[in-house]
Amino acid sequence: MIIFLLKLIKVLDGKDSNWRQKTVLLMDNASYHRSKLVSAFVKEKAIPLMFFGPYQFRTAPVERAFAFLKSFDLNPHKIKVSTP
Repeated sequence: MIIFLLKLIKVLDGKDSNWRQKTVLLMDNASYHRSKLVSAFVKEKAIPLMFFGPYQFRTAPVERAFAFLKSFDLNPHKIKVSTP
């Protein structure tokens, strides 16, 4: 998670050095999002952050994107995929 946040900070800093005043990162309550290590990193880097309440996955913006994708036939030729 910290590696992702480091890369995200780099991209956002490159686009707008004042992104922290205009942006809030929204995360779910996954244990790795709330870990002491990640919390300390977020505080150190002054990353504006909000968490969804417990079991609020239906309100997550990414869930709307997943629902949109699932509305299409993603395997129109019905090709079976085998995994080892």
